[in-house]
Amino acid sequence: MKDSFRADLIIENKVLVELKSVENITTVHFKQTLSYLKLTGLHLGLLINFNEAYIKHDIHRIVNNLQEQKILRLSDLACIIKIKKRLGSRFFI
Repeated sequence: MKDSFRADLIIENKVLVELKSVENITTVHFKQTLSYLKLTGLHLGLLINFNEAYIKHDIHRIVNNLQEQKILRLSDLACIIKIKKRLGSRFFI
């Protein structure tokens, strides 16, 4: 099990980022990312498809066991800002 899963990116042990380069994102990709969130125990994931003219059109936010008290915290927002800086602001709105 230890070698069977390797995340594309995990930012500050808070946000899992799954990177794809496919024609279309399908339900399988969403389920795969959600499974990765469950395996890692993380609550927030981003599914990003690079096979798009503008990446901002194919970024999806996925949550695992989101509860009313755990809506987006400032620390999660800080992680998303770091991801934007690493990938470049031209990919985001």
